[in-house]
Parts: sequence; structure tokens; C-alpha cells
Amino acid sequence: MKELDVLLERFVRRHALSRLDDAELGALEHLLEQPDQDILDWLATGTSDPPPELCRIVGLIRSSAIGSP
Repeated sequence: MKELDVLLERFVRRHALSRLDDAELGALEHLLEQPDQDILDWLATGTSDPPPELCRIVGLIRSSAIGSP
């Protein structure tokens, strides 16, 4: 899904993977294993809440995307 790819690519570029701790990296890996539609719902539409173990990384990605062109 192109929109999701763009959103995640922006996060990775801006947030620099080296700044994520081990737990955040693990959560990002787990997030990327989820169905695209679920990830899009959690990140963009907010129509559902992510599982508790993904809340922090979803919050970081959302925060990174706010105000982004």
C-alpha cells in the first residue's frame, strides 16, 4: 500500500533507526509483520487501537507524521 510505505519511510528517515532502543526496534519489526490495513487503521485513520505492545511505536510514528508535508 503506497500511502503506508510513504508514511513508514518518512518515519524511518526522520527518526533514524539508530535512535530507537531495542524494545522500539522489536516493536517496529512486529508492526511490520501485521496486515497493511491494520497498520493503516492504527496510524492514519485511528479507527482501531493497536495491541498494547505496539502502542509506543505507533505513537512515535504518528508524532513523526504530524505536520509533515
